[in-house]
Amino acid sequence: MRESVSLRISAVFLATFICWFYPYSASAQKPRVKPVGRVSVVDSKGKIVGTILGGLGLTTPVHTIPNRTFAPSVLLDAEGRLIAVEIGQEGFFSDNSLYYESTNCSGTPWLTDIAVQSEPPLHGLLPSVGIGPPGHTVYVPVEHSSPHALTIRSQFHRGRCFSPLLFPPPTGIPTEALIDLDTEFTPPFQLRSGP
Repeated sequence: MRESVSLRISAVFLATFICWFYPYSASAQKPRVKPVGRVSVVDSKGKIVGTILGGLGLTTPVHTIPNRTFAPSVLLDAEGRLIAVEIGQEGFFSDNSLYYESTNCSGTPWLTDIAVQSEPPLHGLLPSVGIGPPGHTVYVPVEHSSPHALTIRSQFHRGRCFSPLLFPPPTGIPTEALIDLDTEFTPPFQLRSGP
């Protein structure tokens, strides 16, 4: 009899222990890292700029922007044209430099015909764009224009104007301003994950 009472007490104690411990062990089994299905870039007002192309695996190192490790690419519909741009915390960028015949990055910006004709694999179906002043204006090649020999005196890339790095002088395609993205979005930008 004592054995059955002792067995019953042990069973009750075991059942109580399992009920008390199970929620903690179940929560300990939950994964601490979860996959993220979608990442968007939003501006300081919460306005969605765009969804990152392909997730964070398609980011580009940004060596010229202090304290930034990558600038994710997003796809935008700007004035009815699809364009891909990169976004840092404080603004928009492009892989392509803009070239000028002036010494201070003023006047007509040009894209090299190499940038226009040999697209990087990621953006092969999209037009080459450059981003430069004023603000973060998107420049696209003028349609049906042919390459011209240029006397390049300045180059604008990732927010900086400097002396050109190309030798010999390239041929280029004139560009036209599509839109200043600063008129649509307000930095600083941040990432937001969502469904």
